[in-house]
Amino acid sequence: MITRALLALSLLVVGCLPNNQSGKFECTNDDQCSNGRSCDRGFCVEGQVQPDANPCPDGCDTCDLATFECTMRCTSPNSCNRRVCPPGYKCTIQCSGTKACDNVSCAEGQSCDITCSGTGSCDSIECGQAACNISCTGSTSCNQVECEASCKCDVNCAAGATCATSCPAAPTTPDLCTENGTAATPCDSSFDDACTSC
Repeated sequence: MITRALLALSLLVVGCLPNNQSGKFECTNDDQCSNGRSCDRGFCVEGQVQPDANPCPDGCDTCDLATFECTMRCTSPNSCNRRVCPPGYKCTIQCSGTKACDNVSCAEGQSCDITCSGTGSCDSIECGQAACNISCTGSTSCNQVECEASCKCDVNCAAGATCATSCPAAPTTPDLCTENGTAATPCDSSFDDACTSC
């Protein structure tokens, strides 16, 4: 009876010992996993680890994380009420929807290429010190473009666009960086060599 009791007690103790099977699945990379498993959060799991649906910075529809390029597409009416180019990125912002892009900011971006083809699109654009290339082709587009602090600013203003712009000044002359050096004309960095300081 004592032998049976001791045997039962030993089985109970063994059964209560911690089972460290999970240790066999710990990993730091996929090479440490077998049977087609992938390393995810420190453990080998079945199947491939699915990447985030969109690893791009906020607001970017597509991007290239290696070259810091971001594309934003605003195609529907009243979409993209505020678009901010991520810090250090080269942004392509396409505002093709009616009244798309209520506010666009490139204040912290490396550069911005902005197309305002939708009717009433791009109500307000702020370039900050970044280089901006802006195309205003939509009727009543580009209500306010602020790029007086920009290191290089070019604005293409089609007939029917509002294009109320504030342009940089050429540092070596009192002229503005516009088509003819005066106010009330679109910003043009080719007017003077000093209008490109990026």
